[in-house]
Amino acid sequence: MDAAEAAVVRLVCEKYTVDGVSMGAIARLLREMGPPTRRRVTRWERSVVWGMLRNPAYKGTACFNKTQVGPRQKVTKPFRLSGRSVHGEDQRT
Repeated sequence: MDAAEAAVVRLVCEKYTVDGVSMGAIARLLREMGPPTRRRVTRWERSVVWGMLRNPAYKGTACFNKTQVGPRQKVTKPFRLSGRSVHGEDQRT
């Protein structure tokens, strides 16, 4: 992330958490200001702002190399309900 992206992330977080501005209002503000989105092909929408606010990298909670490879577990209903299952995991052998 470069300095310009970091400034946009700080602005979004401050507007949402400190000033209590809605995601729609933040998206409108960013459209008026004109900074590009991260992908530079999308327009500032509420969903983009929402994604930024939920992104662990932007929240400072992302960790490098936090996943581990282990033996395959049979995914049963009790296993899924315990919260240990990874969504989107490839279930084929």
